[in-house]
Amino acid sequence: MLAGAVSSGKTYLTYILTARRMLEQPPGNSLLVGKTFRSYCRNVLDPMRDMWGGELVEMPRGDGTVKLFGRRCYIVGANDERAVQKIQGMGLVYCQGDEFATWPESFFSMLKSRLRQPGATCDLTCNPEGPFHWAKAFIDSGAARAWHFTLDDNPYNDPAYVEAIRQEYAGVWYRRYILGEWVAAEGAVYDMFDAERHVTDDAPPVVREWVGIDYGTTNPTVFLHLGQASDGTLYVLDEWRHDPSARGGRQMTDAQFSDALKGWLEGKAPRFIFVDPSAASFRLQAYRDGIPHLAAADN
Repeated sequence: MLAGAVSSGKTYLTYILTARRMLEQPPGNSLLVGKTFRSYCRNVLDPMRDMWGGELVEMPRGDGTVKLFGRRCYIVGANDERAVQKIQGMGLVYCQGDEFATWPESFFSMLKSRLRQPGATCDLTCNPEGPFHWAKAFIDSGAARAWHFTLDDNPYNDPAYVEAIRQEYAGVWYRRYILGEWVAAEGAVYDMFDAERHVTDDAPPVVREWVGIDYGTTNPTVFLHLGQASDGTLYVLDEWRHDPSARGGRQMTDAQFSDALKGWLEGKAPRFIFVDPSAASFRLQAYRDGIPHLAAADN
């Protein structure tokens, strides 16, 4: 398995590797898999044809097959759960897969069971996804040999391109697309967030303090304690969070939230406590409980 950064040479290596497999694999069925039929042809077969020529890498046929170095190979797309049906009952001696982390896990599970002929081999490439992706779990299991790639592993990239693409991405996207790390990106509010840059154990003294409250009944409720240093930098100094959907979680009443806020505020001196403007009932409860400096936030 070849996994890692964009433009790191993973797919290029498969052009050479697949050619070698075609010449060395024992007789049997060979399968070529992409996210879609067209994407596989575009990403793999067309560049292979440019490299090896049309006699060795023929054009795909109408029946979904192609001849590579004299061997017939089946081409399938694995873009949804129905793709499993395309390979049921098939016995394989070889599979080459492009962007396998985009496939349904059910397809990958079926594929493993199809590689049952003696000497069967499978070569896969992908860019990383989130840290809890099934493909990452499979790689970490050690069930297959895997190689990790970063952008710097491709010595043939134009230096100007490398510098431009480094400038284009930041935070989690930099870690995923440049360093080839399996990090969470979807759902990130600030996609430039980088724990190494934006988290510290030693916040300086602050000259102003605030509290911000995002309120929810079925969604999480969060209190954030923010401080501004003398140079204008803002720090999140403390957090209180309640998620009723978490395991063992339960919904809390406005009075319970107010009690929690009062206890959490001990030792803090916010100029204002900005509350989600939709949480009027909670703000009223907190006011009646004597919590000072409450204000409705301006979204």
